[in-house]
Amino acid sequence: MKFRKLSALFAVALCICFIPMPLLSCGKSGKVVQMVGANSFNTWLATYAVREGIITSPDVDLRITLAATTEYEAPLMAGSYPIGTLSNARLATVQQRNVPLVAISTFVVHSGALEQKGVNFVLTKANSTISSPSDLKGKTVAVGDFSSSATSSLIALLKIEYGIDAKKGEENIVNAQNEVLLKEVSGNLAESVRLGHWEVALVGQNDGPRYSRDSDFKVVMNLDQIFYGIYGVPVVTSTLVVDRDFQKKNPAVVEAIYELLKESLAYGEANIDALAAQFAAEDSRRENADFYKMIYNEHSGVNLAEIEGDAKESIMAIFEFSRMNGVINSLPDPNVVFGSPYVRQNEG
Repeated sequence: MKFRKLSALFAVALCICFIPMPLLSCGKSGKVVQMVGANSFNTWLATYAVREGIITSPDVDLRITLAATTEYEAPLMAGSYPIGTLSNARLATVQQRNVPLVAISTFVVHSGALEQKGVNFVLTKANSTISSPSDLKGKTVAVGDFSSSATSSLIALLKIEYGIDAKKGEENIVNAQNEVLLKEVSGNLAESVRLGHWEVALVGQNDGPRYSRDSDFKVVMNLDQIFYGIYGVPVVTSTLVVDRDFQKKNPAVVEAIYELLKESLAYGEANIDALAAQFAAEDSRRENADFYKMIYNEHSGVNLAEIEGDAKESIMAIFEFSRMNGVINSLPDPNVVFGSPYVRQNEG
């Protein structure tokens, strides 16, 4: 399987001039559509050329806002935007919550452009007696969010691969030979481990690759490597989603957006050296450019591809993890939650 597609394609879709929706209007360079996504480097890089007006389309004027997922995912789920990126932990819930979003493409994948080294790690101190997942029995693991994809993956992989049951929150360990306790904790979990506040923690996003390389820490579990070992595919952690009714009324606009994003992604990857330096320079609190290049090339990149085959298998596995975690009652219907950016082709 190969997720990455680097060739740029040009948008050729045509659309209707006037569509009576509050988030779509006529502009000088096409129809104005508001899109939201995460402010992480991979999404920033993939959307840079569109946001800066370097790559445009005569068929759509795409306005992209980047923000923390905690700030934009709820409005996206509530219908405030017709298109955006959504974590698969959230996507797992859309059918159960009657949210009319459909995933039309993969987006962030836990596989870099060059290598696949993982994003989510269970870490402890380097001198800890804990060395393997089996050593977690009877222990407490700090996690950032009980409902996240990372926590759901930890719960599922402990059970599937090691036969260990995870309890959450105020529950108590009854069988120390077969259970771990997860505690939801805020802040920098790796630093909490370093300071001795917690013995073990699940660390992800940029902190996962960062601290997994720190000699003060030991990797107990690399969730992405374990996932790949079981399913043979990397984790697809987020998708490009669109409001189902919006796409039905404006299929050409959605096609144009997708082609525009593919061009923008190709531009970002071709110019990653300069753009990583720019991203780092924009905020003094950020890491240096080499760090972000390392993250993108070795740990977490963006891939725009239709959801089929291995990609669908990866996302369905994450859905199953959410079900095992109690986030959803049953698996979503693939025919409901998955679609295509090329609706007219499919319907034809």
